[in-house]
Amino acid sequence: MILGTEYRIEIHKWSEDSELSKNSWVGYCCCDLPLIVIADLDDEEHFHFDNEEEKDVYFKSSLRHEIIHAFLNESGLKDNFEHVPRMGHEETMVDWIANQFPKIADVYEKLGIL
Repeated sequence: MILGTEYRIEIHKWSEDSELSKNSWVGYCCCDLPLIVIADLDDEEHFHFDNEEEKDVYFKSSLRHEIIHAFLNESGLKDNFEHVPRMGHEETMVDWIANQFPKIADVYEKLGIL
């Protein structure tokens, strides 16, 4: 549930999903369906990981990134960035939130303000 909207999370083969393959994406968020897609990281033709832990970390990071897009979409910020009309969100900001949120949540939890 993202701000009252239920999103499906699906794993798609990179080679069978035109959005992933034509854009060289690892994932995407489609608020119209609503759907979050992450590429099948077991596809060794497109992804290489030294071990399962590395793959798991990458999967979780990618999923956090797409969930941030979903939160922005559901907050009314779907197409709110003029400099990125195709994507709708500035990717640096999305990456920053996705990467730093676990650390922020940890601080909030330790302070009892979550």
